[in-house]
Amino acid sequence: MVAGSSMGGMVALEIAERLESPHVILIGSAMSREEINPMLTLLAPLANLTPIRFSQTISGPSAIGFSNMLMKTDPEFVKAMCIAVSNWSGTNVSAEKVTRLHGTHDLIIKCPVDCHRVEGAGHLLAMTHPKECVAVTKDSINKKLLVLSQKNSGRLE
Repeated sequence: MVAGSSMGGMVALEIAERLESPHVILIGSAMSREEINPMLTLLAPLANLTPIRFSQTISGPSAIGFSNMLMKTDPEFVKAMCIAVSNWSGTNVSAEKVTRLHGTHDLIIKCPVDCHRVEGAGHLLAMTHPKECVAVTKDSINKKLLVLSQKNSGRLE
């Protein structure tokens, strides 16, 4: 089982596909590029032209967690992330192998219909709503362990 949040969820899907992992947990993440806010894809070509360090410096501290995190992030990583996300084609991992947890107010990745929804949470719900994320993750792991246990004892085919 692999799990990831935001872009880490996209990486988890890629790992799951290559390792044929039986299950993936996505927290505020996408399964395809179409789920990502189109504005991010449109801005990606500008990533190498954008003075990220300058933008970080003039924006200063903020009450918003994402802004503060972005301020401390290596500008080269920000550029690479923007380009990688816009070029990502998605994955072939089947939806049945994925547990999704998503904030209803996520402006980066639209909240899918078929997921565990956290009312009022935004994109970084792992930071803002950790208890909900842990509960869904534990539940998903326990369900998978139960299935494996039944399979190993011969009760499930």
